[in-house]
Amino acid sequence: MLSRPESYAVRMNKAISLTRLRRTEDSLAEYTAAARARPEDHRPRYERAQAYQRLGKYAEAAADLTEVLKQFPESAGLYEERAACYAASGDNVKEGGRPRRRGKVAAGLRACTEQARLEAAHGPRRHARPEEGIGIES
Repeated sequence: MLSRPESYAVRMNKAISLTRLRRTEDSLAEYTAAARARPEDHRPRYERAQAYQRLGKYAEAAADLTEVLKQFPESAGLYEERAACYAASGDNVKEGGRPRRRGKVAAGLRACTEQARLEAAHGPRRHARPEEGIGIES
């Protein structure tokens, strides 16, 4: 049951192992269970976003990255990654292949603009990803 403290670590380790075995679809359920077990932790959502991207599910990946950005609003890399998901989802192209600047792509561009504003106000952007230096409890 997920109420046990080790459940988070077990779920994350299983999800990571499934990902390494290229069983990405199977890893999604484990990342989701880990996120439920420890909702305040960003790592299951970030890793699940990576898995969604590998599967070509860019809208789902962008949703998870949006949740991670709530904890790391100054992470330029996350904004860039989310904008790439919006672009890859095809939401930026209408019939006839003409680009449009509405919806999710516009939101991605606004996010990048906001990041530039933050950099101007608070100094250079951070290049570190949020997953660096975070270990799984055993």
